[in-house]
Amino acid sequence: MIESFKIKGSQQGLEELKSNLERIAFSWKLSKEELFELNLILEEICTNSIMHVKENHRTNEIEITLVREGSLLTMTVTDQNPAFDPTAVKDPDVTSPLHKRKIGGLGLYLVKQYVDHISCTRTGNTNTLIMTKKLNQPDGGKR
Repeated sequence: MIESFKIKGSQQGLEELKSNLERIAFSWKLSKEELFELNLILEEICTNSIMHVKENHRTNEIEITLVREGSLLTMTVTDQNPAFDPTAVKDPDVTSPLHKRKIGGLGLYLVKQYVDHISCTRTGNTNTLIMTKKLNQPDGGKR
């Protein structure tokens, strides 16, 4: 099963993302937990992309492709924003007291906790982030 769609690089785009993921989750019979995780992962990645767009005063689209093969879900996120590799971001110190922690990085840390593999490439002016995740049930869970 393959689903591909584009969203605007804006807050409105995040609403489009949520609507698309709910539609796909229903069609693919994903559990509520899987939908939650999928939304968390892709919203964080897209939010980072949108933040980079705002910093450079450009508007852009983000392309998202989801491929489900049995229990394996591959998520590909592509944009034409400045180079950014989330795999190179150092994980935050989650063991220190809250008041001593630096701001930033927690969202990407959570993404890395929810996916099984993540890789990033830059070709020309295009960032491509590929993440894989094993779903709980190969044929879809009960909703």
